[in-house]
Amino acid sequence: VLVFGINVSFAQWLIQQLPAASGKSLSMDYFDKNHGIVCGGFIDFESHGRVSYTTNSGVNWYPGSVPDSGKFFYSVKFVNAGKACIGGTYQPAGVNRFSSGNTIGSTWKAYFLKSENFGKDWIDLHSNGLESYNILEAIDFISEKQGIAIANNFTNAENNTDNIIMTIDSGNNWSNLFSMSNSVKIDLVCIEYVSEDFICAAGNHSGKDFSRGYFYRTDDGGNTWDTITIEN
Repeated sequence: VLVFGINVSFAQWLIQQLPAASGKSLSMDYFDKNHGIVCGGFIDFESHGRVSYTTNSGVNWYPGSVPDSGKFFYSVKFVNAGKACIGGTYQPAGVNRFSSGNTIGSTWKAYFLKSENFGKDWIDLHSNGLESYNILEAIDFISEKQGIAIANNFTNAENNTDNIIMTIDSGNNWSNLFSMSNSVKIDLVCIEYVSEDFICAAGNHSGKDFSRGYFYRTDDGGNTWDTITIEN
């Protein structure tokens, strides 16, 4: 027991540097011990999405190639050997999201990218069904074809709604499964497949003097959802 305790006491975390100008890292996923991807970027007056990948357990990181820079990435997920996908937002060129004439974020468009070489190169799928959403902020896949995501949609500053959407053809098309109620503003932040039918999502609802967690689950593939309030 003493030897075991000493080993644990001296366990260390090593800091590895991402490529220069990687921005804020928001999501990470690994396919195996060697291959991993980190995504995020910069989001200020213009969006600049960044992806970094490793092929040697994180010892070295390299910048992934993404089509143009007018985007920001929120979530990355491996779906198969070498194949990964990213969810984020795209900001049209020349549009200032802080302009007094625009609702903050109203010009953002949900964005979905795919890589087939462990995160080195990325392509825009121009997915159908994402047109009405502003941000694709959390994704998970149970197979190469079937995935689920949290998509944000806001028509004005007071009407900000999260939706749970699904694809069954590798992200080419998306359909809505569940929309949050406008009467209680729930900010969903994560979603995960447990099995093909059992899916969980979590988020929170905050007010002036309180913060309350919410947990959603379905055991029929997303047709019906149960809501559990997590009191603080």
